Amino acid sequence: MYITQIVEQLKQEIPTLIVKVEEDLAPYTFTKTGGKADLFVMPTSHNLAAKTLAFAYANQIPLTILGNGSNLIIKDGGIRGIVMYLDALHAIKREGTKVIAGCGAKIIDVSRFALAESLSGLEFACGIPGSVGGALYMNAGAYGGEISDVLIEATVLTVSGELLHLKKRSTRGKIS
Repeated sequence: MYITQIVEQLKQEIPTLIVKVEEDLAPYTFTKTGGKADLFVMPTSHNLAAKTLAFAYANQIPLTILGNGSNLIIKDGGIRGIVMYLDALHAIKREGTKVIAGCGAKIIDVSRFALAESLSGLEFACGIPGSVGGALYMNAGAYGGEISDVLIEATVLTVSGELLHLKKRSTRGKIS
């Protein structure tokens, strides 16, 4: 499938999705280096992200997820297929003694939010530059703490676009 055909089909199936062709990726990384994405999409909701994943999966189009680019170097040749940028999914809120944060939220911002709300547990994250999604994916940690120490549950998308709600299984940070 050619890029123009993919764009047309994406816009037909997911009309509210922001789609850019041959987008320079350097502005989206901390190192400000790297080539272009064949297709660059910016979902503004979890539903749009799920539809994008399902579209890529169904059409066998390579998909790369880009958080906030803090731990990433992109080759000069760029990235083939679809690059999904999750920065717009950055909501942070409080529910009782819990902090609920979107995958695109910066973990440092979540740490500062917890501090402002007088909630403890995320102090270790005050210097981590990555996104919540990236921190969860790699179990980010510093200063003797890590995400698995504070995670209670996560809503995740599978490669096929299925939305799953996973709860922590034990105090050792494993999710079922």
